[in-house]
Amino acid sequence: MFDLTKQRRYDAEASRRDILAAAEELFVERGFARTSTAEIARSAGVSPSQINYHFGSKEKLWREIHALKFKEYYKVQVELLSGRDLGVETVARSMEAYFRFFQNDQRFARLMMWNLLEVGGMGEGESGRLLGLGRDVIAEAQRAGRLRDDIDPGLTLMAFLGIVSWWFQARDEFCEKLGIEDPDAHEERYLETVTKLITEGIGPRD
Repeated sequence: MFDLTKQRRYDAEASRRDILAAAEELFVERGFARTSTAEIARSAGVSPSQINYHFGSKEKLWREIHALKFKEYYKVQVELLSGRDLGVETVARSMEAYFRFFQNDQRFARLMMWNLLEVGGMGEGESGRLLGLGRDVIAEAQRAGRLRDDIDPGLTLMAFLGIVSWWFQARDEFCEKLGIEDPDAHEERYLETVTKLITEGIGPRD
């Protein structure tokens, strides 16, 4: 016998996936404010009421997209930052994980910029917990003498995050002005450069 319940459940899940995919495409291109619920619904092939049914509002849909994309990165960083005797090497590995996160999903860099400009809330949920963990790990390493203790741990973390995310948000324009051809070919050199700048700058002083 044909299972109508299973069919309805499948359709609901498929509609949810279609909405997420369509919304991400539009949010990346146009940002939050200039993307309407009606446009998302039209692109996804659903009615606007289905967006409200699945997500409650456009803002909740926006945050769901961020949460889904951030989830795996969060797990990687928590594992890195939950070890013992963390220090300069941990910072280097954490920077590389952040860099690879953007490298593997460069659309997220645009979403993050739109979020900062239009929506806010970057320090909430898993993002906020990870920020707190990163700051605390730096502070603990400072107290243990594994990192220099004359710099603020929160500002150090901000420098770490900014120097990595900037590459994916502004590299094309600045590389052109600086005469650097083919930014893709320079990604690994940029990672190597900024890792040296940060890790050699935060290491313990003799």
